[in-house]
Amino acid sequence: MSKSHAKTSEPPRISEADYLASESTSQTKHELVDGVIYAMASGSNAANQITLEIVAALRPQLPAGCRIFAMDAKLRIATDDTVSFYYPDLMVTCRPVDLAAHYQEEPAVVIEVLSPSTERIDRSEKMRAYIGIPSLQAYLLIAQDTARVELMQRSEGWRPELFFREDTVELPSIGAKLLVEAIYAGTVL
Repeated sequence: MSKSHAKTSEPPRISEADYLASESTSQTKHELVDGVIYAMASGSNAANQITLEIVAALRPQLPAGCRIFAMDAKLRIATDDTVSFYYPDLMVTCRPVDLAAHYQEEPAVVIEVLSPSTERIDRSEKMRAYIGIPSLQAYLLIAQDTARVELMQRSEGWRPELFFREDTVELPSIGAKLLVEAIYAGTVL
């Protein structure tokens, strides 16, 4: 009697330099997690509209030196043993000078607009990676099918707070407020 063993193959791993080089010419966005690249699905119209409404609401409130990066901006996260790159839907940085031309490393705020295909990763893998960033002060998860915002702040021990249509989300780390209703202004729920 012979036993058959299915071979499990490791996904191919690439270096940070190879990832950045290939991403600069790729038509599809990819995230890099522990040397493995993952293609990203395109976002919905609702997610795009929500993202634009947040940019419009935050931008005039930001103090000098803070900037918003949306959709196509990479976030580099380095730990002792790995480097990962993600594309958050939005991030706010308050560094006076960019040290890298193609990514950010020290966000104060990261925002993800949830979708059925990304919610699990946004709430698990990405959340763990993001809250490990020393500069990060707030992580927001924005629902796109209902007026609901989940905010986690470093000052609150990363405990989630829920906000709904009539609420205002305060982001003291960047001196800004978001009216939940305004986030969904251009979206049909």
